[in-house]
Amino acid sequence: MKTSAKKSVNLVFAGALILTLGNLLVKVIGALLKVPLQHSLGDDGMAYYNVANKLYVLLFTISTAGLPTALALMTSRARAQGNLKEAKKIFRVALIFFCAVGLLGTLLMMLFCRPLASSYKGLDDAWLAILLIAPTVVLISVSSAFRGYYQGYQHMIPTAVSEIIEAVCKLSIGLGFANYAISKGYPLWRVAAYSVVGLTVGVALGMVFLIVYRFFFNEKVYNAEYMRPGWEKMPVSDTKKIVIDLLLVCVPITLSSSVMSLTDVFDGMIVNGRLASIGYDENAIRTVTGNYETLALTMFKLPPTLIAPITAAIVPHLSALVSSDRKTEVITTMDSSLRVVSMIAMPCAIGLSALSYPILSLLFNDSSSRMAAPLLSVVSIAIIFLGVVSITGAILQAHRHQWIPIVSMAAGGFVKLISSFILVGIPSVGMMGSPISTVLCYLTIMIVNFLFIKKLLNYTPDLRSIFLAPLLSATLCGFAALGANKLWEIVLPGRAVKVGTLVSIAAAGVVYVVALFLLRGIRKSDILLLPKGQQIYRLLCRVHLMKEETV
Repeated sequence: MKTSAKKSVNLVFAGALILTLGNLLVKVIGALLKVPLQHSLGDDGMAYYNVANKLYVLLFTISTAGLPTALALMTSRARAQGNLKEAKKIFRVALIFFCAVGLLGTLLMMLFCRPLASSYKGLDDAWLAILLIAPTVVLISVSSAFRGYYQGYQHMIPTAVSEIIEAVCKLSIGLGFANYAISKGYPLWRVAAYSVVGLTVGVALGMVFLIVYRFFFNEKVYNAEYMRPGWEKMPVSDTKKIVIDLLLVCVPITLSSSVMSLTDVFDGMIVNGRLASIGYDENAIRTVTGNYETLALTMFKLPPTLIAPITAAIVPHLSALVSSDRKTEVITTMDSSLRVVSMIAMPCAIGLSALSYPILSLLFNDSSSRMAAPLLSVVSIAIIFLGVVSITGAILQAHRHQWIPIVSMAAGGFVKLISSFILVGIPSVGMMGSPISTVLCYLTIMIVNFLFIKKLLNYTPDLRSIFLAPLLSATLCGFAALGANKLWEIVLPGRAVKVGTLVSIAAAGVVYVVALFLLRGIRKSDILLLPKGQQIYRLLCRVHLMKEETV
């Protein structure tokens, strides 16, 4: 690999690392919000909060999922072609476009807050939470314009910082308003509504940061390697063409992303209805759904935050490689991305499944944790498929097959809704049908994505080298977690249970890393993709975790 190529890939993975750390911190802060909220509101009260949040995620996805990715792709392509003036114009046009789409999303959410709330059985009063969270859609749309522009330059720091600002405000302000409402003796549905104000304020402050940062962002530093003689005189596309190009890229990405969010909304309605059909009353439905979404799904969504930044960083980089017809580097990047994702997803999935109850009990009360633990054990398996889906979707998008993920997402969504309808309606299965349908959903999407990649790109990843070593290592990790946890219970029964859980997680992590190296699941080429990869590789060789080899 040439030095410039190494530098470029290192920049991509450095950006992914920055976003990973930022996203992880954001999710931790989000969990810290839900823990005291769950203690204050209980599973019933959290059901109101989750309805507003679920609808917000849907409209947020429609407003922003495809737009920043489209902007990042178009910006990276313009830079790769040396057309730096066009990169600037793309941002200006996209900013106006994003504002319009976001404003529409906010208005729809405000106008239909009551009908949306009443579509959830027993949760009509969630309308106020939906109303108060609605302004975030237009605010986050503006933020997404700036994030997409920075990502097009493979500069991820502003995105990470703005997300942390949002999360901190969500925690501090959201809890403050919730405690105020509790002190006034307001009903649970109104307390839940007050708690979402922190998110609205946080998104606004995050947007302000991104706007201010733009004044200090120097594109010339990032454009130095792309500047060619006469770049100032290169023709720039007109506004109409840029808007059309944005739509051609963002519409399929938005649709493929929003399919799953829309599926989650309909699935919530199906689950509520099917639980009622097998004898659950409204209070029981609120309890079981609030418990599942607040505890099990909160933990389930943590590992994907380690994967999403890799996708965000890979798409513009891979797109530039494809545009430059650098086929060898394209294959290397796709292989490494799939391998890195499998290394992250598999131990997270198996570890969460093995230690579902101990992990939940670290944060939540015992009765709620016991109810959610079996659900988390099942839904955690979907993390493996979800991780692969993220990368395979990014690969298709970077090769300009943006419409293809819509087909796979629609297939997965259909499987989820049908299986959820059937399984939840079986009394012996009940709520367990929801996590099972989630696993089937992402398994379907992954299979369909791989079929399209093989057909359209003539690319078949070496599944054995990518998945086998992480899977075996993760399995050993799961057994180590269970064994360490059981040993702690025998040696110190009933004492320092939370400490025992942390020790078990640490032991499992050590076993996983050692097994991964012993099974040669990590290659020198993977290490060299990381920032300071050469130094890391030398260190690993010195401690005999890797052998010296040539690349």
